[in-house]
Amino acid sequence: MTSGFIVGKGPRQVRYMRGVRRLITTVLALLGCLALLARPAHADVASSPARTTAARSAIGLDLSVSPSINVQLYKGKRGTMLVVHGGVAVFNPAGAWLGVGLKANGIDMEPTDGLGDSRIVQTGCQGFSNLSGTRWLDLDLAEQAHPGMFVNVPIDVTLTGQSLYATTQTYKMSVTATLTKK
Repeated sequence: MTSGFIVGKGPRQVRYMRGVRRLITTVLALLGCLALLARPAHADVASSPARTTAARSAIGLDLSVSPSINVQLYKGKRGTMLVVHGGVAVFNPAGAWLGVGLKANGIDMEPTDGLGDSRIVQTGCQGFSNLSGTRWLDLDLAEQAHPGMFVNVPIDVTLTGQSLYATTQTYKMSVTATLTKK
């Protein structure tokens, strides 16, 4: 053995092959376990209430009656901003109007239109439609305008979905609320 190569089935090669077999067996066992795990169900999922970020999604409600889903943050704090993203995905017949509204403790979030309404509306929806938007609320200013409603009290965020002028066949709604420092 002057060349430095192992010829035949010496002890090093046998240990190497045992290690490869163990690795292959372990990988196959893990893949088998993953195959047995249940796939995630597409149903109501929530991570609420929470301290800084809460989320919820839901499927199967009738949008013609304006259903809503809620998340809750434990308490609002001074020097923070509430940022909320909400959305609705539906399959509509032609000509439907789709609407999404976001409120915190019953107050419309920014930006609002000239009438103070923060709803997002999409007209002429046909087939699969998705409507989403992000709204925000400065808790210091909101507390100043509505004393006792936003600082050191729980914050309930509500997403309302609505389908106008047509019945909705299928849909999914989701909302995520986050408190961030300014």
